[in-house]
Amino acid sequence: MGGKKRKANHMEGGEEESESPATPRAERFRIPEVRSCPPAPKRRRRFALRAGFESRRSITFFAPPEDLELFFCLALHNVS
Repeated sequence: MGGKKRKANHMEGGEEESESPATPRAERFRIPEVRSCPPAPKRRRRFALRAGFESRRSITFFAPPEDLELFFCLALHNVS
């Protein structure tokens, strides 16, 4: 099944047959059929609550150093 042909007029007055854009319909362009369904998604594992869970929750991930303000004061002093 080829594309449709149409006649195109050019400025010179001549006519020329050209193919207009069309969706490819050949077998090689078709999306293959799915033979079987994919497996169902697996459920996420639920973790059991432990006695020490609450104590781990209060961990501080970032503890600023004690001399952090001193660093910025010195940096600001050098800029001025």
